[in-house]
Amino acid sequence: MQFGDVYGHDDIKAALKDQYIKGKLPHAMLFAGPAGNGKLPVAIALAQYIHCINRNDNDSCGVCSSCVKIRNLAHPDLHFSFPTINTKGSGKPTNISSAWMEQWRTALQEIPYMHYTDWMSRIADENKQGNISRNEVHQIIQKLSLRTYESASKIMIIWMAEYLQEEGNLLLKLIEEPPEGTYLILIADRPDDVLGTILSRCQLIRFGMMEDEGIARGIQQDFNLSEQEARNLAPLAEGDYMTARKLAAHENSDIINDFIGWMRLCYKVEAAPLVDWVEEMSKRGREAQKQFVQGSQFLLREALHFQYNPAHKSRLEENEVESLKKFSQYLQFDQLVRLQEQLEEDYRYIARNGNPKVIFMTSSLSAHKILKDR
Repeated sequence: MQFGDVYGHDDIKAALKDQYIKGKLPHAMLFAGPAGNGKLPVAIALAQYIHCINRNDNDSCGVCSSCVKIRNLAHPDLHFSFPTINTKGSGKPTNISSAWMEQWRTALQEIPYMHYTDWMSRIADENKQGNISRNEVHQIIQKLSLRTYESASKIMIIWMAEYLQEEGNLLLKLIEEPPEGTYLILIADRPDDVLGTILSRCQLIRFGMMEDEGIARGIQQDFNLSEQEARNLAPLAEGDYMTARKLAAHENSDIINDFIGWMRLCYKVEAAPLVDWVEEMSKRGREAQKQFVQGSQFLLREALHFQYNPAHKSRLEENEVESLKKFSQYLQFDQLVRLQEQLEEDYRYIARNGNPKVIFMTSSLSAHKILKDR
C-alpha cells in the first residue's frame, strides 16, 4: 500500500515522509484517533515507504520486490500484532497473532479500515473479547530480537494497542532501547486506555476524522457510486471510512427521508404502519440497524446546529438541509437532546445482540412521548 492509496491525512503523511528522509522518524510511535479513520493504512504505507528500494520524496515505488511483498502482506521484516482469542480443541496456542495470520491478511486486503468488532466477527463473534496476550508479547520481543532478513529495518505494527494489558510492560525495554533499525508503530482507537507506561514512551501522533472529500472519493471508487451519491453519504459517516462503506453497502444514502419518515410515524403512532416499519427494520442486518441509528444521531446533531447556531455550515446537500430544517423547527432543545439519548441507548442494545423488534418498537414509543412532550 502506497501513501497515494490512503484517503486523506495528507499533512500526517507528509510529516512522516519528511521525518524519515531527515533521519528523525521516532522508533516508537502511537497512532491514535477514532476507529475507521485510516490509521492502519497509513502505518502500512509508512512501512512500505521505509522498506522500498526505490522510494522518492513523495512515495514508495510500488513495483520493487519489497513493495510487492508488502502489498501481499508477506514481507519478512514487517510484522503485525493484534487482538486474538483462545479456541478450544485446536491442540496448539491460538492466542498469538501468527495463528491468525491467514485471516488477518485476507481482512487487510479486503478493507484495511476495519473496526475491532469487524475483526472479531471474522475470528469468533464480535461480542467476544479479544486481547493481546502474554504469549503474544513474548512473540513480539522474539521477532524484533532477530536480525533482519532483507531490509535494513524491522517494523512491528501493533493494532489496537489498548488491548495490551499489564503484560505489555514487558515491552518497555524494547520501546526504550530498540535494536538498530527497529520501528514500533502502535495503533489505538482509545489512547487513554493504553498502558500509561507505554503511552509515555511513544511519540503520540493524533489522527482526526477523515475528510469528507477523501471518504467520498473512496466509496465512489469502491462501490461504483455517482459523485452525488458519494457526496451525500460521506457526511453521515462522520470521518469513519468503515462506516461510510457500510452505509454504501446497505444503500442507506436516503437516510434523511428514512429518518424523517420514522419520526412522522413516531409522532402519529398509527399501529399498523408503525408495526410494519418495525418489522422491516428488524429484517435488516445488525450492521444496517447500527448504521441507521448512527445516521439518525448525526441528523439530530445537525438539527441542533440549525436551531442554535445560524452560522453553522452543514456538510449536507442543500435539499437535505431544507428537509432537516423543516423538521427541526418543530422541536425544542430538550426534545432533540432526549432523542439523542434514546438513540444512544438503542445503539448499545443493538451492539449487544438485543431483539431488534423490541428495541425499535420501544424506541418508537419513547420517541412519540418525547415528540409530544413540549
